[in-house]
Amino acid sequence: MSAGLARRETRSLLHAPALAWPAIAVCLGLAAIGLVGRPLLGLHGPVGTAWRIFALGAGVLWLGATRGWRWGELGLVWRVEPNARFWVRAAAWMGGVVAAAFAVALLLSRRGIDPLGLCSESHPWSASRAWIGLVYAPIVEETAFRLLLCGALAGKLGAPANIAVSGAAFAGAHIAFGGIGPDSLVGGFLLAWAFLRSGTIAVPIALHSLGNAALLLMLASPAFHALACGPP
Repeated sequence: MSAGLARRETRSLLHAPALAWPAIAVCLGLAAIGLVGRPLLGLHGPVGTAWRIFALGAGVLWLGATRGWRWGELGLVWRVEPNARFWVRAAAWMGGVVAAAFAVALLLSRRGIDPLGLCSESHPWSASRAWIGLVYAPIVEETAFRLLLCGALAGKLGAPANIAVSGAAFAGAHIAFGGIGPDSLVGGFLLAWAFLRSGTIAVPIALHSLGNAALLLMLASPAFHALACGPP
């Protein structure tokens, strides 16, 4: 193996050296403060947004400093591994997994079992919902659960364990704050895999935004509510 190739591999996310547990704890603590602090403190509007930007930004700065600003080890690169064609196929496969989860939820809801709240309220399309679902939530959540959580644990845990931790944390946070759904229960595991496999945060952000767009369109559809909430 050439020296140049070896240097490139040591700068990649999957080949990042393990951080000490105190450094990891600070990174994960800032991610948790950014996510949990806003609802717990009742922060809304610009104040809540500023809180999240500050806490998550501090986490990114901390992680960057502890990794010596080696961009590949942070997942802050534009290079996508292995290639764009792979991720087009992967996006279709992930969509199939989430669609299967929704199919199960639909079958249950039509029989009066609706733990995910598919029939509890309408979800009309609006500009604010589009902004949150397509831009704000993907950036905030992928920064917290992938860039900070997966990134801090890269090198400390193997990829399967890292994916399991990130996916479980993603699902647990949505359950705790009322955002439970088939997408949030399985999506975190898929997005964590996408982050580690691609080596860049750009891929899970794009997939998250694309998935939310499909979800918003589906939940705003009268046909979906007739299918989910109609008589068996």
